[in-house]
Order: sequence, then structure tokens, then C-alpha cells
Amino acid sequence: MKKTLSFIIMGLIACGCASYSASSLTALTPTPVKSTTSGSEFTVACKAYNRMDCQRYLDRNILEMGYQPVQIYIKNDTNKTYTFSPDKLSIPLANVGAIAQKAHTNTAGRVAGYALGGFLVWPLWIAAVVDGIKSQEANALLDSDFDAKVAKNVDLLPGESYNSIVFVRKDDYKSQFTATLQEQNSDHFEVVPMVVR
Repeated sequence: MKKTLSFIIMGLIACGCASYSASSLTALTPTPVKSTTSGSEFTVACKAYNRMDCQRYLDRNILEMGYQPVQIYIKNDTNKTYTFSPDKLSIPLANVGAIAQKAHTNTAGRVAGYALGGFLVWPLWIAAVVDGIKSQEANALLDSDFDAKVAKNVDLLPGESYNSIVFVRKDDYKSQFTATLQEQNSDHFEVVPMVVR
């Protein structure tokens, strides 16, 4: 009887533990475009994530939280270096830290249940500890992954490309927007059209 109960409890622990498992960003099919300021050439691609994309690349359905993840790819096809900044996109971006906090696994209720059950069946104390630790690990992985994938300020040397994600509140989402790139060591800007396909 005790052996059977131990197997049941260990099964509950294994099935119920929090986890985080997301895939790396994949390449998008880019399209050559000309900037609206000088006609300089860049190659771009944008993809609005659906529910399946959110699960695959972010391991959470961010759409349910009221945000639209958009993967952006931009390649500098000029002979000059430009700085890409997510702040220079023509759509308002959501705070990634706030989204990550909403996406965190919260196992407090389950851990409390295991702990209370531990007064009756002591192995449930183990389940409470393991689930709490796994939840912390999953949340740390989520934070690290979101930080690695979210758009940041980068210098694009000639021929270089950049692939990242931005988050937009669903109410602010538009399928067409622009990225304003600043030429390095200059006051010259290039406005590049971005269209979600």
C-alpha cells in the first residue's frame, strides 16, 4: 500500500511540475524594400504570431494575455552601418518585463495543496518542495529566453541582419509600420517600411 501511494505521489510530482521549453527563432522569408527617405535597400520580414507560434517560440499563449508578439527580421543591404532601435518602430511596444511577469508559472496554490496534504501523507511535502523549485527554474528560463529574443539596440554593419521579437498590445497592433534606422556617426535616418505577412 505504501509503495503504491509513493508511486502515485511521484507521478503527481512528475506530471504537475512547472516547466519552460521554447524553440529558437527561425528564419523568416524576407523581402527587399527601399527606405522611404533615400531609396536605400534593406531586406525585411515580419510575422505576427498566432497561438501555435506563441507556444512554439515562447512556450506561453501571449495572445491570451492581450499582447501580439511580432517577429521582425531586418538586413542591411547598404554599404553603411545603421543602428536599429526598437524605440524607433512606429508602433508602441509593450513592456517585456511586465509580459514575462504575467507569463510566469504560479504554482502557489498547488504547492499549498501539497503542503496541506503533507500533514496527512508526508511524501506530499516532497511534492510541495519539488514543485516550488521547478516553478522558480521555469520562470528563470522564461525570463532568460524572453530577454534573448526581444529586440534591442543593435548596430547593423553592411550585410548584417537581425532577427528578434517585439510585443505590442493587441489594441495598438498594426500590420504595417516603419523602422527608423540611424546611420552611424551621422544625423541621417532611413525609414524602412515593415509589413506583416
